[in-house]
Amino acid sequence: MKAKELYDLATNLLGVRSIDDGDHPDCADYLNRAPDLIGVLTAETLYLDRWLKKDSEVRAVYIESLEDELTQDERLCYGVLPYGLAALLIADEDTAIYKLMREHYLLAIRRLEETVTGRAHPIEDCYRYHG
Repeated sequence: MKAKELYDLATNLLGVRSIDDGDHPDCADYLNRAPDLIGVLTAETLYLDRWLKKDSEVRAVYIESLEDELTQDERLCYGVLPYGLAALLIADEDTAIYKLMREHYLLAIRRLEETVTGRAHPIEDCYRYHG
């Protein structure tokens, strides 16, 4: 997924797309802030991306432009990050919508965390019973 697709999903949630599904001219500041905000979100959800991929070596990817590719798990890209980006984009303009999007973002994280299963491994008893 490209960062632009994530941006489009977030602006659709906010209802700020133009009629022809293009970028609304009033939202130029959103376009400018989006790469940095996506970077914040990918760093914030890095632990979850590692769990989903079952790989502790996964690193956060720096996003310079909306043309950059996101390497996060698709469940994270489509189910969680759009709400987080929408919340951060609208934070300074409408606190009610910000709170709503932030709640959806946190709920989506919790739901995705619940799908991650641990792995079973034997536990070595390092404290012998002395009795």
